[in-house]
Amino acid sequence: GCNSTFIVQFTHEKPGPKKDGAIHDGHVPFFLNYFSPNLKKYWTDSDFQMGKVASKYLINFCRTGDPNDETLPKWEKSKGNRAYFEMGDWCGMKELDENKSNIVFDFLKEKYQFDFLNKN
Repeated sequence: GCNSTFIVQFTHEKPGPKKDGAIHDGHVPFFLNYFSPNLKKYWTDSDFQMGKVASKYLINFCRTGDPNDETLPKWEKSKGNRAYFEMGDWCGMKELDENKSNIVFDFLKEKYQFDFLNKN
C-alpha cells in the first residue's frame, strides 16, 4: 500500500511566454532550485521562494527519508486515504474528492493491481 508514501500535487505555475498553468514536469526547476537563464525575464520572486521551499523538501527527503523539518509546513505520509500535500500559492495537506478519486483508484486496481486505499 501507500502508507509510507509522500504524495504531492504541485500547483505553482511555471512562468514563460505561454500561460499553461501547472504542467507536467513544471515542478522540476523548483525542486532543483535551478532557474533556466533562457526564461530569465519570466522568473519572479514568488518562483525563487518556491524554489527554496521545494528544494528544501527534496534535500530533507534525500538526507532522511522525510521531507519535513521545523521550518516547513508539515507534509504527512499517506495513510491509505485520499490525503495529499498541495504545493503552490498555499502549501498544506488536502484530501481528494471521494467520487473523482474512486474512478482513478478503481482504474489503478484493475489495470495495475495497485490498491491505493488498501481495500480488499
